[in-house]
Amino acid sequence: MDNVDNVVMEIQKIYPYIPIEVLKYMSNNAVSILLDTLYPFDDTKTIKDIPNRKENWVSRCVVEQIERKGFTSAIGYSENGINFKFDRAQISQGLIDEITPKGGVW
Repeated sequence: MDNVDNVVMEIQKIYPYIPIEVLKYMSNNAVSILLDTLYPFDDTKTIKDIPNRKENWVSRCVVEQIERKGFTSAIGYSENGINFKFDRAQISQGLIDEITPKGGVW
């Protein structure tokens, strides 16, 4: 992956009302999450070290960040008989699990 421009252009089609600067910020944030998870002990890795196939993951991460800024982050809250609870996580555990390295003993 060379840069986040492709991701920004695709996300802008879905959310045309969000400024490009905000989408670039969220895309760079997604790349940081990806790098920190894939290479937790190697600070020398950059966006150029991310495989192109992870571009879809970055796009989905940006969409989740956008959606979690709104009411979709509600997983519980209670008022007048209506219950919701808000998740404080930036992105879902399911999305993180997709990129978390796994190992095992044979």
